[in-house]
Amino acid sequence: MRATRQQGWWVTLLMASAVAGCSRGAPGPAELFLDSVVGAVATSGKPDLWVSSVVGPSSATPGSASFVTVTACNQGAGRVDSEVKLYLSGDSSLSSEDFVVGRAPTGLLHPKQCATLHVQARVPAQGSEGLWYLGAVIDSEDTVSEVSETNNGRVGNRVAIGSGAELVVARVRAPASLSPSARFETEVEVCNEGTESASADVEVYVSEDPVLTAEDVKVGTGSAGLLREGQCRTLKIPSLEGAPRGQWYVAAWVDRAEAVPELVEGNNTQVGARTVVDDGPDFTVVSVSGPAALPSGSSEPVSFTATVCNQGNVAAAAQVEAYLSTDSVLTAADVRVGGATVETLAPGKCAPVRIEGPASVSPGLWYLTAWVDRENAVAERVEGNNTRFGNRVPAGSAPDLVVAEVSGPVSVAVAQPVRATATVCNQGTSASPESAVAFFLSLDASITAVDTLLGSTQVPELEAGACAPVELTGLAQVAEGSWYVGAAVDADHRVVELSESNNARAGHVLGVGEGADLYVSELVAPEYLSDVQTFTGQVTVCNQGTRASQGEARVSLFLSADAAITASDRLIGDVSLAPLGMGECTTVTVVGSEKLPAGTWYLGAIADVEGREPELLKDNNIRVGGSVAVGSTLAMLHGPANGRQGPALVASRVTHP
Repeated sequence: MRATRQQGWWVTLLMASAVAGCSRGAPGPAELFLDSVVGAVATSGKPDLWVSSVVGPSSATPGSASFVTVTACNQGAGRVDSEVKLYLSGDSSLSSEDFVVGRAPTGLLHPKQCATLHVQARVPAQGSEGLWYLGAVIDSEDTVSEVSETNNGRVGNRVAIGSGAELVVARVRAPASLSPSARFETEVEVCNEGTESASADVEVYVSEDPVLTAEDVKVGTGSAGLLREGQCRTLKIPSLEGAPRGQWYVAAWVDRAEAVPELVEGNNTQVGARTVVDDGPDFTVVSVSGPAALPSGSSEPVSFTATVCNQGNVAAAAQVEAYLSTDSVLTAADVRVGGATVETLAPGKCAPVRIEGPASVSPGLWYLTAWVDRENAVAERVEGNNTRFGNRVPAGSAPDLVVAEVSGPVSVAVAQPVRATATVCNQGTSASPESAVAFFLSLDASITAVDTLLGSTQVPELEAGACAPVELTGLAQVAEGSWYVGAAVDADHRVVELSESNNARAGHVLGVGEGADLYVSELVAPEYLSDVQTFTGQVTVCNQGTRASQGEARVSLFLSADAAITASDRLIGDVSLAPLGMGECTTVTVVGSEKLPAGTWYLGAIADVEGREPELLKDNNIRVGGSVAVGSTLAMLHGPANGRQGPALVASRVTHP
């Protein structure tokens, strides 16, 4: 059906390309909104709903159903329930004339929290063929009073609807520099995102600009072979000849001749990074090492070792310098220790170079760095690869307290005890006195003093390099929802340290409230199948929540060309789950509803993909298994369909904290 109302959310999102996704429990990025809106969030006490991301399948057939993953967030101050609607739009601007293809409740969204929803979308059987944008809108009826009503929609990926192949080049990789006339190899990943299988040729080109056209220079050709729907394959295509001198973009073009009927014909190219083709040296620092600690406030000499390589095709000498930097950005303003000459290096050769000099720096933590040919005295093929960072080392005599790890339970009822543990270490250069560590519950992964305090406990004296376990039990005096368990040592800065910025750490997400929490603990399936066998796998699902589950959920198995399992991947079977008590697990058998396509695929399981079961946490329901090879012979076991190496399929058993 079509949307019938036009509300304030029907806008084009100008900042869509800048959005960073957030998971449940993560903060919505307030920097995406105007200062006036951000200020209103802080003062109004109202919720502010928005859609962080929309990800769905790249292709579908008319009348089919598939899942779209939507991340819905509340970056405001109040708690709220709402609904997300899915749309198919002919352009990147959602409007009231677009197709409504699905909807789902968000569940209760707490302030600064997000929920990942797997929303079933059903493609209209008539009038839907073509290329569409997937979009999602939260609170489309404007039933929730919000800080802003203009940020509730988001446009996601495009989806091609119809029957046919859809060939794309996913990735192109070539050497960063080459000698003139030297032959080279290009790595190209080709995928079929369509609804039918196809074979096609792939051509490699060099182009003066990042726009590939038929006038560019073809340097190699390969065959992708038969690609099933959803399958990827990585090819290594040798060049027939070397590229001419200059700076060239290496690009790939699949099915340039348009021999394969596709759902979309204008997306068959991909341009990779730029390659420099010329004669000359090319210096790079491959490693840098130095003292484990630095003297503070003195001119005592220190010694660095930088290993410099020449990956060009002309021998040359250069100057290499050692620096100390307080951050991971090296500039000429950082503390220079000294320099040394790199004797003439033949092409492909490396040499360790010793650099000595005074290190007069203030107490703190410093990066050891090296910079070859800083002044660009040598004409190189590539000038942007001349620096290298080494270890971060302390300067001066002082402790440096850090929280190495922090953990707690996975679920707890409101106002019930939370037993949290942490390991506190002194990574400084001298012993630390007794200190205190505070435990917090936080809505985001940034642990600060404004978070909810669970309590504090003492940390004993620690020698340099020593660690101590600590624990504390406090009450979860917070609202229902998802909370990070965090800890901060010496939060009041009573101990003078080498660094005061590394004292806090966030652990895992804790579900607070009354509810179930389903997760997949184990997935067992065959390592290979013949192309006439039906798939059968076993999935173990557990409830780690504070209440029994209601028995509304199903566990679903998906097949994917990569290890990122989503609800948009190919569904191969599902089964209902019986009610599970607190801490109870069940193992179910899932039988595939159809034969699997030939190739090597990743397998994954998702519990309650439709969101029918009320849960404390929804972002821990996915488990990635290993790979399953499908074919008529064992030759199909050579590797994953996309060329990436994957583990043999018997997924590891999960031990939850």
